[in-house]
Amino acid sequence: MIDPVKARCRSIYQHHRARARKFHKELDYQCSALTTLVIQALERLFCPYCHGVLKAERFQVDHDRPVSRCCDFSLANLRVCCEKCNQYKGSLSGDEFGQLMELIRTWHPAAGNDVLCRLRAGGKVKGGWR
Repeated sequence: MIDPVKARCRSIYQHHRARARKFHKELDYQCSALTTLVIQALERLFCPYCHGVLKAERFQVDHDRPVSRCCDFSLANLRVCCEKCNQYKGSLSGDEFGQLMELIRTWHPAAGNDVLCRLRAGGKVKGGWR
């Protein structure tokens, strides 16, 4: 189980490093630190946003405070989460997305699913809303 985690962490680290360079920033952590963070998160097993089970082959690493809003590439700003929550969250902060998820849990499941699908689709539009 560790080998897929290390490989996934290496890929995520390279992606984050390339993104940081676009903003003329450097990462304040090494790939080994990211791997440690991920292993600790996977030991807890749950996504911090939806509380779903994290899987070693499908996890993602998200910026708690979005880079588009704060340009913070620090290790402390990273959260291990599930793929869907990372896509739904977009440019919301972790707190904002957590509050949204709590609200959605009070709705009819079809309504909540509709909003989340719209968030996911909207996140794929380059340059913001049409």
